[in-house]
Amino acid sequence: MPLRADLEAVRDQALATLDDTHDYYTYTQGAWRTLNLAVQRDGMVFSLQNLATGSTVSEKDLLARAQRYVAVDLSSGTLQQFVSTFENFLLEVLRLWLLAYPRSLSARSLSGREILSLPDKPAIVDALVEKELRDVFYDRPANWFEYLRQKVDVGAPLTPEAEQFAEIKATRDVLVHGHGVANAYYVEKAGRAVRAQAGRPLDVPEQYHRASWELIRKLVSDIGTGMAAKA
Repeated sequence: MPLRADLEAVRDQALATLDDTHDYYTYTQGAWRTLNLAVQRDGMVFSLQNLATGSTVSEKDLLARAQRYVAVDLSSGTLQQFVSTFENFLLEVLRLWLLAYPRSLSARSLSGREILSLPDKPAIVDALVEKELRDVFYDRPANWFEYLRQKVDVGAPLTPEAEQFAEIKATRDVLVHGHGVANAYYVEKAGRAVRAQAGRPLDVPEQYHRASWELIRKLVSDIGTGMAAKA
């Protein structure tokens, strides 16, 4: 398949994943609201048990938990998925580009032991690409985007978009590793888009969640379409 078609396929898959994740977020919210109406208005009564933990909840217990499930767990989990989807997308389109234009990796090297363990030239190119991308993605998003501009300048993201994404990724890192509390690393990584100082809770309100999805979807579309046009 030509490079252009491959890039468009990766772009379209990422967009579909982002849409599916937002559907999950929206429809799960709707399901909880429907359940709340059924209990509060219609008097639905039930109990559920988790056989793994042995816990049991009544309809009232579940609705009380649902407030946290929707406001915290659902928004946090789907925001993390937005960021992961973008990371996977950017990694894959850059991999496709480097495999198509391997001469751009002429400065990258492998050890003799690494080379001798590989069966042929395509395997060596694959190893060089993976080594290159591993180093690039170990760094912060600003350097991802600078690397993208060096390899194929698609005019995206714009500086405000790059700064906004850096804050979103910093938020994801806090949610995963910092128990939802901003720290010095978050403040540094978020830069001018910082939303909370160190020691303060870092929540994911619905407006922020929607804006994050919209930005990441735009980045996928702009970068994927721009790269495909230059392939």
